[in-house]
Amino acid sequence: MSNYSGTGWYRGRIPASALERQRYEVIVKHTMSPQDLEYYDVIVFQMSASPDIRQYMGRANDLGKTTVFEIDDDYWNMTPDNPVYEEWHKSNALIDLRECMKTCQIVTTTTPYLARILGRHHPNVKVLPNMLPDELWRVPRPNHGDKLIIGWAGGAAHWKDVELLAGTIEQILDDYPHVEFWACGMPQYPFRPHDRIKYTQFMDIDKLPAYLANYDIGLAPLVDSHFTRCKSDLKFLEYSRVGAAVIASPVEAYVHTLVDGKNGLFAGSTKEWMRQIRRLIEDAELRKRLATEGQKLAISRSIDKNIHLWEKAYGLK
Repeated sequence: MSNYSGTGWYRGRIPASALERQRYEVIVKHTMSPQDLEYYDVIVFQMSASPDIRQYMGRANDLGKTTVFEIDDDYWNMTPDNPVYEEWHKSNALIDLRECMKTCQIVTTTTPYLARILGRHHPNVKVLPNMLPDELWRVPRPNHGDKLIIGWAGGAAHWKDVELLAGTIEQILDDYPHVEFWACGMPQYPFRPHDRIKYTQFMDIDKLPAYLANYDIGLAPLVDSHFTRCKSDLKFLEYSRVGAAVIASPVEAYVHTLVDGKNGLFAGSTKEWMRQIRRLIEDAELRKRLATEGQKLAISRSIDKNIHLWEKAYGLK
C-alpha cells in the first residue's frame, strides 16, 4: 500500500518496479480489501495508520503473511511549521501510527539515524536508503551557452531551509550577470524580487529529472534539528545524478555521503554559502570535477543495483 506523494513514489513505486524487473509479481494499491490478504505473501504498508488498518495488519500476521511498515520521518517530533503538522497532531493520528508500526513484523526506513529512533518502538528496523530509478534519471543536459544556472528544488516544508539562502542569492545575481537562480516546489520564497530568479511552483515527479538537468549548481540547505537529522541524502543524489555540482549544509543528511572538496562542498553559514557559491561560479574546472564525482556516486545508488537490499529485508532471499 502506497500513498500518492513523492514519498510514496520513492518508497513504494520505485522499489516495486525494480522488484517486478526481478520477476516478482508486485501490485501497488492505495487501498486493500480483506479478500486481498489471501493473495499476497508480503504486504508493505507505507505510512498506513488507523484502527481498521491495524486490524488488517493483525489478520495478515495471523495468516502467516510478512507485514512491513515503511516510514521515512520522525512524525512524533515534527515541528509546527511543517505543513502537515496539524494533520498528524490532531486526534489519535500519532498513536495510530505507532500502534500500526508495532503491529507489523518489519519496519523499513531511510537512514541509520532514523532507524535508531524507530528502534525505540520496534525491535526489527531495517535501513533501505533512497535510490534513484535509472530509467528516469538518465537525461541529457541542455546547453545554456555562457549562462550558468544555480538551483534549488523541494517541497513546501522547506521554507526555513531556503531562508538560509535569503540575501545570498540576490547578492550573487547582482554580482554575476550571467547567473540565474531557478527554484521549484514551493508556492512562495523568501527572496526579494529579481529578474533572474525563476520560480516553478509545482513539478510532476517524472518531469523533475529533466528540469534539474538545467542546474549547473544545486543547493541543498538544511536547518539542523532533530527532525531534519532524520532526513536522507536524496537531494544530493538528485542534483548529482543529472550532473550538477552540489553545495549542502554540513548536517546528518549529507555528511555521510558528501565529501567536501571531492564530490561537493559544504556551507554552514551565510558567509560560507556566499563563498562556496562564488567558488563554483568562478572555477569551472572545480565545478566539473565535483559534478563528475558526485554523479558517479549517484549512479551507484540506482534502485536496480541495490534491489537486493529490499529482497533481503522482505525475506525474499
